[in-house]
Amino acid sequence: MPAHRLTPSGRTCVNNGVVTSSGTLDFEPTNNVTSRLAGVSFSSAGTVRFGGSGQISLLGNASAFNTVVVANAHPSGITPNTGWTLAGDLRMESGTTFHAGAGLTHAVSGNVSVDGTLDGQSSVIVLNGVTEITGDGQIEFNHLLISGTVIRVG
Repeated sequence: MPAHRLTPSGRTCVNNGVVTSSGTLDFEPTNNVTSRLAGVSFSSAGTVRFGGSGQISLLGNASAFNTVVVANAHPSGITPNTGWTLAGDLRMESGTTFHAGAGLTHAVSGNVSVDGTLDGQSSVIVLNGVTEITGDGQIEFNHLLISGTVIRVG
C-alpha cells in the first residue's frame, strides 16, 4: 500500500477538497499545526498516523477511519474534536497521549493497543467488534461501552 507523508511547514494544514486513501497517511509536523482533515470529504480505508513532534490541533469533522496510530511526541498529545469511528485498530505508541475529548463518542471495531497513554476524559469509548486490549501503557476509560466481545485484556 502506498504511504503519503504530510509534513506541513506552516501553521495550518487544511483539506478543502476530497481525500480518499487506502494506504498510510502519515501526518508528521515538526512545528505546531492546526489541521482540518475533512474538507468536502475524508475517507481512509488504510492507516492514519499522527506523528511528529509538533503539537497537532484537529478541526473539522473527519470521523471515519480504519486504523489510527497516535505517535505524536508533543506533550499535549492528540485530542479529536469530533467522535471517531474506527473500522480497525486504535494504537498509542510509547511516549504518546490520546485524549478522548469532552463528551464525544468513539467507536472502535478492532483492537486497542496502548504503549503510551489513553486518557478517556469525559468521552464514551465503544468497543463494538472482537477486541484485544494490549500494551504496557496507561489506560483510563472513564466511560467504556462494550457492545462486541473483548477477548483479551493485558
